[in-house]
Amino acid sequence: MKQWKNITLEKYLDIIELQQYRETSIKNILLYLYDIDIDTIPINKLPEAIDKLKFLNEVPIVKLKNNYKINNHKYKLNIIPQNYNYNQFLDFQSFSNDNDIVGILSTVLIPKGHKYNDGYDMQQVKEDILQMNYLDVNTISNFFLTLLKNYAVTLQAYLQELIKKTEMTEEMKNELTEKITQLTTYLVSPLQS
Repeated sequence: MKQWKNITLEKYLDIIELQQYRETSIKNILLYLYDIDIDTIPINKLPEAIDKLKFLNEVPIVKLKNNYKINNHKYKLNIIPQNYNYNQFLDFQSFSNDNDIVGILSTVLIPKGHKYNDGYDMQQVKEDILQMNYLDVNTISNFFLTLLKNYAVTLQAYLQELIKKTEMTEEMKNELTEKITQLTTYLVSPLQS
């Protein structure tokens, strides 16, 4: 029986793709994960087959690790954005805006002994990430989602307090406050999905 421990990011992305076709999604996912064709099984076996997909509705969070081993390659998770170099931060933000989970993870999972994009094979990193267990991917994603939302909200509160203390017209204060709110919304919006 398939469980989350057997689902890689690549398989998860395939499942998401299969779910787009509502009329046939259960049929397609059963065929993809279990090689069960519901068109050919007896009707009394259908509930048992569908029960095999229940685990997809409950995605547990596993412990965040500092190091990951994927396809015999070792990676260090860089969870401290203040330590990112300029290109790493820009790539992270760009991949976030594009909702590219493989790209995002390629900016935070760095091959052991390397710094971000210092000449290692980025394509190999992305291929490895596709083979990463989905539970690990989900945990890393949730960590960064929470972290970045908190940074954006904290920055917004700080800047709004700074505006209150700065001498300027009320109109300018309102305009700056609106711009800060727009910026925060922009920073957090790619993280909502």
